[in-house]
Amino acid sequence: LLVVINEGHGIPRKGACAVLAYLGKTVENRLLLVQVPGMLDALNKVLKPRPPRIERQELTSKVDQKSAAYGSEDEEDSHDGSATNTFSENHTVGSKAHTSVRSGSYTDESAATPRFSGANTPVEIRGYDETVDENLRAARQNVFALLLHLVKEKDNAYHLARHDEIMTTLAAIADQHDSPSHLLAIKTVAFLTRHRLNTKVLAFKQRDLVPAIVHGTSSANESSRLYSCYALQNL
Repeated sequence: LLVVINEGHGIPRKGACAVLAYLGKTVENRLLLVQVPGMLDALNKVLKPRPPRIERQELTSKVDQKSAAYGSEDEEDSHDGSATNTFSENHTVGSKAHTSVRSGSYTDESAATPRFSGANTPVEIRGYDETVDENLRAARQNVFALLLHLVKEKDNAYHLARHDEIMTTLAAIADQHDSPSHLLAIKTVAFLTRHRLNTKVLAFKQRDLVPAIVHGTSSANESSRLYSCYALQNL
């Protein structure tokens, strides 16, 4: 399973993480999983934020968007009861009425914006979830499910709090308030603070963690704010 997580991609990696999450539900397996060499490093590799990526998006003009949404002006002219037909039936009104009726069929002046050339434009994609595909997002959810099972055991919480890489990753995710994983990271940290032997390590050794917890108290998510307060209270 660790080989698949470390070297695999897509569905195989997601499946391997799901298997570990199911194994972590059994109390007898939890201590054994943490003791497996390379387990925490593999979990950290899945959770670790990815750098921003560049995508090229084709620009479309407002004229094209307007035509797609409402149809062309010619289509309006050929439709029964359209502005042109109304004018032809009431031709005695005069040219002034013709002008007002014709202008009413296309009132949005912004639609006359000049057409773009259609060239691809590079766009930088940021965010914890936006920079990865659907399979990796699902694998991360499975890893968080496993971590929340593991931290229920005191021995596991002791070892997790002293793994510098995974604690740094959890602190980084906890700062991503626009991601659903933000709550899971805060919740995992809150459970780690319940162990009295972890409090000094988390407060003084893992220097990125306390600022992330404090930042979590201003999260838009009510549960995130609650677990952040629990963590601060335990520390």
